[in-house]
Amino acid sequence: STSIVHFYRDVTFPNTTNPIMLEFAWKGYGESTSFDYLKVYMIPTSQTPVVGTQLSVTQLGSTYNLQNSWQNASIQLPDTLAGKTKRFVFSWYNDGSVGTQPPAAVDDIRFYVLTCPKPTNLAAATITQSSADLSWTAGGSETQWQLEWGNAGFSLGNGTFVSNLNTASYNLSGLTASSSYSFYVRGICGPGDTSTWAGPYNFTTSCGAVTAIYTQNFDGVTTPALPNCWSSIVMSSSGTPNVQTTTTSPSTAPNCAQLYNSTASGSSTHILLITPQFSDLPTHTTQITFKAKFSGSGTPVLNVGTMTDPTNPGTFSSFQILTNLTTDWQEYTVAFNTYSGSNQYIAFKHGLGMTNQYIYIDDVSYEPIPTCPKPTNLQVSNITGNTATLTWTAGGSETSWDIEYGPAGFTHGTGTLIQNVTTTNYDFTTLSPSTAYQAYVLAQCSGSDSSLWLGPINFTTTQIPATLPYTWDFENDFNGWSVVNGTQTNKWYTGTATYASPTKSAYISNTNGTTNNYDGAVTSVTHIYRDIQFPAGSEFVMTFKWKGVGESTYDYMKVFLENTTYEPIAGTLPTQNQIGKTYYNQNSSWKTDTIFFDNTVSNSIKRLIFTWRNDGSVTNQPPIAIDDIDIHVVTCPKPINLTANNQTSSSATLGWTEQGGATQWQVQYGVQGFTLGTGTNQFAFTNPVNITGLS
Repeated sequence: STSIVHFYRDVTFPNTTNPIMLEFAWKGYGESTSFDYLKVYMIPTSQTPVVGTQLSVTQLGSTYNLQNSWQNASIQLPDTLAGKTKRFVFSWYNDGSVGTQPPAAVDDIRFYVLTCPKPTNLAAATITQSSADLSWTAGGSETQWQLEWGNAGFSLGNGTFVSNLNTASYNLSGLTASSSYSFYVRGICGPGDTSTWAGPYNFTTSCGAVTAIYTQNFDGVTTPALPNCWSSIVMSSSGTPNVQTTTTSPSTAPNCAQLYNSTASGSSTHILLITPQFSDLPTHTTQITFKAKFSGSGTPVLNVGTMTDPTNPGTFSSFQILTNLTTDWQEYTVAFNTYSGSNQYIAFKHGLGMTNQYIYIDDVSYEPIPTCPKPTNLQVSNITGNTATLTWTAGGSETSWDIEYGPAGFTHGTGTLIQNVTTTNYDFTTLSPSTAYQAYVLAQCSGSDSSLWLGPINFTTTQIPATLPYTWDFENDFNGWSVVNGTQTNKWYTGTATYASPTKSAYISNTNGTTNNYDGAVTSVTHIYRDIQFPAGSEFVMTFKWKGVGESTYDYMKVFLENTTYEPIAGTLPTQNQIGKTYYNQNSSWKTDTIFFDNTVSNSIKRLIFTWRNDGSVTNQPPIAIDDIDIHVVTCPKPINLTANNQTSSSATLGWTEQGGATQWQVQYGVQGFTLGTGTNQFAFTNPVNITGLS
């Protein structure tokens, strides 16, 4: 439903020529900038806000929503307030359609006279490869300032501090070419009276040759732009290939670089991402380390090479070709100790392994080759419920390695350490089923010289299939199950928000499991699954309880029975092997559904998948919940292959195939199209059986 509510406070201001500030803390999500939000207004004390009515005056500050964590708002009030009393109103509005929890919250409201205004008009001019002239305008009458600078994005307190500046400008020198920086400045108005920091102001030094160490994570630009001094070549006669930055699943947020080939192919196609100029590349003592992955089909090919001219694809010279990219981020190192050329640019070239492939690159580091190079090509294979094989390639001539592993996301240095491994492979044998792990490896070159750690590499152990009979009521949560929520908003959880019996169920929630609610304003597709070992048998049956409303053919659950080679992906709806109802929704109370499986699943392992999907339009609470799953062999399977032979005007011989050991049967027949339960019953002691008395 629509709501418009207010709270307000009258405030009297002193006679002052200094700026007057309003600050407060706030959080709240709501919906976009036009529907569910908080606004702040200033009105005469003679005007009283009315419930259900929006104020028609101009708001102060911005529209406050779309933030789940506490934010700080700062508003400089109009200069005409000195000596006056005004009414300040905080108003919440929601329009009665969709929206995301939580609504607005406000705290720490503060009105004050700014005795030392912060500087304004920060700028950087006369920028060269190694220096820049920084300037600003005094916020008030102050004549002294402090400045802090560092690499772009640095946190205040962690930069280089410059004090006792007596002019509103500063020549910053000693910078690195082709690099991005930020600076802040604050005024000193008197002892103990300083302004807040103004900034950051960001600038980038001019392009020029740089030397190791150089790093780039692509986070200092607004997509799709490339960082300063990086360039690209995209030449093709077909498709829409590109080289750009993107926010698609970076290794480190928010950005990474992508090379996309679309439908482009052939020797006349060139898709390259090119680094700044490295003047020490011809010394043959450096390497480039980066993370890479791909998406799409086929085998990806990433060609790492050098160039003399970053504008001419004909100057590209291949140095190392990578064909082992996966769909997960992995670290790669290309060492140029065997490089014999004099080129000064490194380029990543799309190898056109298959059309419509994306190759992603992030966290690039150009660095000296260490005395003990770290291993490369870290891989995991032969994954089962309890085991996995870790392999790697030696970075140099080392013959000993250390391994650290643990649950996915563990803090490096707190995992399980395995030392003095003397082969480039290691078998884990005591892992837990259905568990996500990470692993690292480093080289031990001597007693006093080891490499940096390579990794992490991520892998997930498989399930140990459940055997029949199998029952599960989620009292032990998802033990033995796999959960594929990804970064979707509406996720599968177990908990007590709703249940059939005894105290828990599995359900969709957008509140970390505290409620069985979903956000209908965003699209979500999430899965849970369990591998089932079906024994020999003719017929099997599954029952489970479910409830959920959702929206017609848009917000619903589906159930699938797939082969174990199929891996559900968050955000993607399976397209085949659906079982049961077309849609599980439109039901607010617990119901029991029954699904039969025939002998095609006998002696096989199948993957039972429960998938929730909502389309991001309207919301009808609650979403799906399931409980009390029971799968077992049918001990008295139904007959199959029904036949009718030897028809006369009043009789027929009915037959069937018996799947079990039954010696008696119940036959029900009637006029074509009759409803089961309304026909004529006859017990049969033979197969086939003759039916008489027909019309």
